[in-house]
Amino acid sequence: MNRTAEWASLPTDWIKNKSNGLSLFGGNDIGHKCAALKIYIAIVLKAKFSKTEETTHGVAQVTYDEFENFTGLSRALISSGIKFLADHHLITKTLIGRKQLYKLVNFHQPKYWTKMPKRHILTGKKQCYLHNISPRRRSDLNALRIYLLFLALRDVRTNEAKISYTKLTEYIGLQRNQIRNALSILVESDLLYITNQHDYSTTLNQSNKYFIRGFYDFRNQAT
Repeated sequence: MNRTAEWASLPTDWIKNKSNGLSLFGGNDIGHKCAALKIYIAIVLKAKFSKTEETTHGVAQVTYDEFENFTGLSRALISSGIKFLADHHLITKTLIGRKQLYKLVNFHQPKYWTKMPKRHILTGKKQCYLHNISPRRRSDLNALRIYLLFLALRDVRTNEAKISYTKLTEYIGLQRNQIRNALSILVESDLLYITNQHDYSTTLNQSNKYFIRGFYDFRNQAT
């Protein structure tokens, strides 16, 4: 039996783009945008890290049935989510025979990718977390947006995503209460650990510390 890989590669150049990144997923049409992010994460988790005889790296072969089983979305929302991602140049689609392939744009650009905890998302305490994200709730959409941002900003040495509420607003355009609600969803879903323990001997008014579950860190806080 093949063991699930520990992590998958997540492109980050678009996530860190304040003007044309996660802000694309704000506003109305919550269902379509939430579906698009769930589909994007599904493709990330399925994409090949290395080239194979059939495909290059950053490509995933996923059927609609697999998308449906993994995300819990209807086929209509799957279709609209894929279209949204393609229209905004986050993925490309290629049909080879009967195989539909999805390629992540800028998958292997140096300095513009990070790790996503694949094994934790697929086999952790909250198995198939994406299946439980509702496309009807704005707070769930915001949780996905914040999760991707934290992954993109995570310090690989400490596993900490250092960002203030003010910076979160700059990247995503959320109000403080919206941020709190989204963070609560991530904590309850076992995807995030938050601590407010600080060393005030150097700096006052420090932000909360956010650790991604599924990665080992030296304080053993986010495993």
